[in-house]
Amino acid sequence: MTNQHSQFRPLVILGIAALGAACGPTISGPEDVEVEALQMDGAWVFTYRESPDLSMHALLTGPAAVVDGCLRVGDQVVVWREQHLGTVGEITARIDEGEVVSVSLGGGGGSVGEGMMENVPEDVRDRCSLSGVWHSGHDEVAIIEGG
Repeated sequence: MTNQHSQFRPLVILGIAALGAACGPTISGPEDVEVEALQMDGAWVFTYRESPDLSMHALLTGPAAVVDGCLRVGDQVVVWREQHLGTVGEITARIDEGEVVSVSLGGGGGSVGEGMMENVPEDVRDRCSLSGVWHSGHDEVAIIEGG
């Protein structure tokens, strides 16, 4: 007699491993990620000086807003990849015009309360009040129309 449940065990383990990988980037410290601060429509926006080789697969969706001079999505200050800066410029311009903008982007991050302060790039710490930092992934950034 075969055990019916034994065939499912590898799938459960793979699912747990995938979930763990999707929770965010593994960054050992701010020295590993160099960030440049830019001004777009009066908002501080942050981008990588060199695109890091990070694999991040979580999803952040929420309203984009300028808070204390820094562009945020939800409560996260985002470090954008250079390939996203055209879309980021559109986001900041729309916010500057008074539009409510919702955004969806891949990547990973966490709240400062989760012990990430030592992993927050210095340029971000120096310019923004922080509750969390999101590191954008390779996928495109989507502006959610009507959101």
